[in-house]
Amino acid sequence: FGFLKNGPWNCRNLACFLKEGQTIHSKTLKHWDEKTCGSFSGLSCSAANDRVASKCQSDFNNNGLQLHICKQKDASIPTYPNKLTVWVTKMGKAHCMSNNANNFWMDKDHNGVPKRRAICCTKIQPILPWLPLQIYNLPC
Repeated sequence: FGFLKNGPWNCRNLACFLKEGQTIHSKTLKHWDEKTCGSFSGLSCSAANDRVASKCQSDFNNNGLQLHICKQKDASIPTYPNKLTVWVTKMGKAHCMSNNANNFWMDKDHNGVPKRRAICCTKIQPILPWLPLQIYNLPC
């Protein structure tokens, strides 16, 4: 009866976000979905929402992720040695929850303040001057 336990009626989808800012209305820099499933008795919407913190994880030390965030800010990035600092907050919610701030999980510190991660971006001119500027992420 494994098909009963893992059927689509026991699963919920979660929306995960990296936002530029600390509110649900802040600009989304990256969005992805995660799926969470319950037992034979089902998975309530609130139980699914309680799992957002563990499911909506992302590795801010990943160069590919940092570069993705930098590319979202292409028009604002200065040329090296100057840099643009983009402040990013992790958040998410279960799709089944209404779209209001009380239903969103945010990665917070021990004082309940949303954590912000700095991603620093710059543009570098390639050796051949007719090539476009290249975007890079660098340590802040």
